[in-house]
Parts: sequence; structure tokens; C-alpha cells
Amino acid sequence: MTEKNYWYINKDYGDETDINKGLDWLLEMCKKYNCQKCFLAVYSNQNLGGMIQNVLGIKNVNRLKANKEVFLKDILLKVITERSNVYSLDGPVLIAFPTKNLLDKINALSNIPAVLVIPSSLKERDYWTTTFGAKSLDETAKD
Repeated sequence: MTEKNYWYINKDYGDETDINKGLDWLLEMCKKYNCQKCFLAVYSNQNLGGMIQNVLGIKNVNRLKANKEVFLKDILLKVITERSNVYSLDGPVLIAFPTKNLLDKINALSNIPAVLVIPSSLKERDYWTTTFGAKSLDETAKD
């Protein structure tokens, strides 16, 4: 699992539908790559509120903030932030509303088979597509 596959949601700013789409994508990628865990990357734990909390529920968000186990179906979901001290992630990553630094941090990690970004701006999306050769999730068949 050394080569990463990059996708993005082609919108200026994601919404709850995109969060749901991203979580479904994580489960599909876990199945495809035979992973038992997946990751949600956000700038900070505070970014788990709002849309993400509306989708996952307050109980699950509080568990993620406390670094406790949360499962999507039978797959372990873990949260990482820009300040997380990690060097490798053995599973796909959904990055929600990232900064350039968070995008670069995830790219530098090893053992990630696939990455999906829900951008917070078109400028961010353009950086992502240019730098990493990401494909629009809407334009591909999830390879």
C-alpha cells in the first residue's frame, strides 16, 4: 500500500450530503483495500462540530474527540488533526475542509491507499488537483 490514489469532491464548499458521501467512500475503500480502519482528517477537533456532528451524531463526535473507538458498520473510524503525531496510517483517509498544511501532512504519511478531500474552497481544490493529480469523485468510477 505505497501508492496513494487521490480524489476530491468537486464543490466550492462541502455540505452534509458530501460528508455522507465521504463516509460511504471510506467504507468502500476499506472493502477494496481490505482495511479494518479508516481515518477522518480535520484541522482540529473543533472542526468535528457542525456538519460532521450532524452526520455522525454528538455521541460519536465526543468519542472521536476523546480518542475512543467509533465504528462505521464494522470498520474503526479514527480522527487525526493537523497536530496529530502520526507517521503512517493503514487505511483510507477522508480530509474534511483542510488547510494546505493538513493536505501536505496527509500526503507525507505512508501506507494510505486512498485519499478523498472535501474542500473548503476552489483555491484549495485547485492546489490539491495540481499538486497531487487528484481526480473528481464525480467524474470517476472510484477506480
